[in-house]
Amino acid sequence: MLHLRHPFSESLLNNQKNRWKPCQGLEEERLLHFHLLRELSFQLHAEESRLLAIGKKTEAFQILEDENAILATLSPETKKGANKGVTKNEHPLFPKAFLKKFPPDLWSRKDRAWEQAMAAEALKLGWKFWVLSCTIQIYELENWHREFQQLLWPKGISLWVDSANPIPVATSPSPKKERKPSEIVWRGAWTLILHPDWQTPKTLDSQLASLPGATKDLNPVWELKYSKTTSRTR
Repeated sequence: MLHLRHPFSESLLNNQKNRWKPCQGLEEERLLHFHLLRELSFQLHAEESRLLAIGKKTEAFQILEDENAILATLSPETKKGANKGVTKNEHPLFPKAFLKKFPPDLWSRKDRAWEQAMAAEALKLGWKFWVLSCTIQIYELENWHREFQQLLWPKGISLWVDSANPIPVATSPSPKKERKPSEIVWRGAWTLILHPDWQTPKTLDSQLASLPGATKDLNPVWELKYSKTTSRTR
């Protein structure tokens, strides 16, 4: 049982336990648990930064200890992978066929231990790895990402988001004109893991259009990065 030191940490943990209950007994229980612990870890890191900014170093240190306690739940193999990363297309958690589908630096970052743990578990379960690219209003990025994750849960998890290819200059607003916040758009690429029963995530396209920050030029493009049966599609 995970016990945390700071009352703020315990409060967040109790909230996650309520989300965790429906996941118990599922085949993907461990994978979903990793996701909830990652969320908790992110929230604690934000609180640690806030406490440091206002000079509460003792409390910040307690939060840091709780972060480390959560990270300690990861397997030794995951920690080894996070510390050493990918070398010559080799990783303690992933087969070579999987690694070849991604740039090596995606799995070599020390701050992606949770993502490595979830990816390794997803591979065991036969979940598929997808990348969704779409164009959204940048000021709504946080809200869009949060509701997108809720839309996927519990049959999908967003591992991370990067910037996709730049929007062509011809379709971008002129930099000389003052733009409204809603006109400042960004094309992101979300790396996802989806349950194998999800044959095609394109069924989500109509729901994506209703998320906060979705643009009329959302143009969602799905790319299957890795599965046991198919290497790539759109």
